[in-house]
Amino acid sequence: MTYFNSRNRIARYFFLTTFLFLTGCNEYYLQNASVFTNRKVPTITTSQKYNGWMDIEVSGAYSRKKTASITQGKHTEFVSADGKFDYDCASDPDCNDTLVNNIPFPGDNVKINTTQWKANFQLSLIPLYIQRPLKTFKIRLLAEAQYGRGNSVDYWDFKFGPTFSIIRDDFAIHPKIIVGYSKADVTYYGLIKTKHEHWFLFTDSTYDTYTWEPESGSVSSYRIFYEGGATIEWPINKTFSFLTDINITYQSFFKYGGDYINVLYPEFSPAIKLSASNNLTIITGFSLPYNPDMKVQLPLQFFTKMHFSVGPYLDIRKIENENRL
Repeated sequence: MTYFNSRNRIARYFFLTTFLFLTGCNEYYLQNASVFTNRKVPTITTSQKYNGWMDIEVSGAYSRKKTASITQGKHTEFVSADGKFDYDCASDPDCNDTLVNNIPFPGDNVKINTTQWKANFQLSLIPLYIQRPLKTFKIRLLAEAQYGRGNSVDYWDFKFGPTFSIIRDDFAIHPKIIVGYSKADVTYYGLIKTKHEHWFLFTDSTYDTYTWEPESGSVSSYRIFYEGGATIEWPINKTFSFLTDINITYQSFFKYGGDYINVLYPEFSPAIKLSASNNLTIITGFSLPYNPDMKVQLPLQFFTKMHFSVGPYLDIRKIENENRL
């Protein structure tokens, strides 16, 4: 009888101390990434003396090599001052090394590199043109392709969208709403944190442990971007005009751990327009982006555009006068 009582006590002790090992969800921590993509040339719309039904624009741009760096997203707590991740301490629930040797990692370090030379071709149609005694209203539907080359790889950007124009003799404003997509090549290094929950049978006590695994890879894909803003124009005389383009770009680069890595920045582009003829204008200027979250801004970009207005001329005012007669 004593033998069986001892066995029962041992069995009860065994079941009480046995626990279930459950694996929870993974968390993804992007440590650093390097993105190479095209630097977009801003879409600039101006008033033309010759109001044809179609516009053609060719342009080129140049910017020197410069890397922009942004931080965003989650951070890890076990990265030492030399930048190395402490796997042993991060997986040990009793380890609290952050106050001794390790410092908090600032976030997802994303470095952005762009092509230096770009070439663009734009075609826009004008479905609506209304001329009044003091104002002219116009809508353009444009499509643009941009080509650049870097790291022995071809990069293409594509834009689509409408631009609107309100034109007076001394002032013009041209709002725009543009959607496009561009290619980005990404190399990244990250960490995967897995939570393991330990649950004792027949008790309410639990505790968690964690394991960390490194992850690295590369991504080459097209991602969407949005560009909105307006071009503001001040004519000086029949030949020269000053203008500035203000646009805000929201660009998505790649997806990591279910989250999209993206950047938002406004861009200011002052320029000078030269009217070479009634249907040909030349625009030259530079673009300066700004993002307070970037450690280093994207470089200054210089551009030159040649804009042609072609096709038959339609004067709505003349048609209205004929209808009155």
